This record gives sequence, C-alpha cells and structure tokens, in this order.
Amino acid sequence: MKKTIFKMTMVLFISVIAFSGCKKGEDDPGISFRSRTARFAGDWKLTTMDYTETRTNNGSTSTYHYTYDGVNITTTSTFGGNSYTDKTVYSLNISTTKDGTYNTTEVDDGDTSLGTGNWLWVRGNKEQDLEKKEAVLFASTSNTSNGSTETYSGKTNLDGVVMVLKKLSNKEIVFLFDYTYTNSDGYTYNKVGTQTFVQ
Repeated sequence: MKKTIFKMTMVLFISVIAFSGCKKGEDDPGISFRSRTARFAGDWKLTTMDYTETRTNNGSTSTYHYTYDGVNITTTSTFGGNSYTDKTVYSLNISTTKDGTYNTTEVDDGDTSLGTGNWLWVRGNKEQDLEKKEAVLFASTSNTSNGSTETYSGKTNLDGVVMVLKKLSNKEIVFLFDYTYTNSDGYTYNKVGTQTFVQ
C-alpha cells in the first residue's frame, strides 16, 4: 500500500513539473495539457484594450490613452494643457493555425483591412527578460485595404511585429505593450498597456 501511494505521488509530482513548464507569460495558467502552439491556434477576437502612448520632444510632452470596450476605441489626447476625446467604432479578428500562418480582419470606422502572414515563436532573450515562446513574431505576406493590395515575400521578409504574450490560455490571450524609443535629438516615445483577445 505504501509503495502504491509513493508511486502515485511521484507520478503526480513529475506531471506537475512537466506541465508547469508550459508557463511562460506572467499570467499564464500554472498547468496546461495543451502545447503553447495548440493554445495559440484558433479564431481570436479583440475584446478589450488599454494602453498609453507618451511622446516627449525637448521637454514638451503629449499623451494618448486608448481604451476599447469591444465596440469602440476611445482615445484621450492630452497636449498643450488641453485634453480631447474621440470615439471610433472598431473591431479586430485574428485567425492563427498550428502550421504558422494567420489572417486578420480589421474594421476601423467602417474601413475594412484584410491581412495574411506567417507567425513564429521568438527565442528567449535575457536582455529583454523574455522566456522562450513568451513572444511571437507576426510577419505580413499581404494586406488589402481600400481596394489596394500589398504583398511581401521572400525568406528575409521583415515586415512584421513582435508581440509579447502576458497570458496564453485555451480561451484568452493578453498581449503586452512595453516599448520605449529615444534618440539624440531629445525625442522619446513610450507605449505601455495590454490587448485582450478571446475565442
């Protein structure tokens, strides 16, 4: 009886270690029985968004705060001591496959854009404090908007963007914005916040 209990305990312990290895993002589930690729593949809809852009140029600062409630993007712009608010009807859907392709449908104030491309996991990076498969690269292969189509091809196609996954579960993805750009002319751009997609 004691040997049986010991074996069951060891099997449970090993299973927890094996499955907890799937946790990469800050808010990832502790245990998942599906691989990160299997969890990432699916049809995703943007449901919430909250991020702030701050631009400073030689001591003059402007901020742009964006929130999304599933229907409208509300933009609050603050500069020169004044604040302005604008609201736009918006939607974004992303479909990803296990074999590394994706397509997007974006509707911004009635204008529809369709995109296709390839995605791949980004390797770990100590300098950016990134775990392996914590971030994903989206590389565009085509974009259609206002009746015009642009295409990108070739092995060195770099028309893409890297997104960090704060959370990746079976039904929810939270992308993290954490970016700062500065130059020697006194200009700084900072973007911080999140986007949430659900299946």
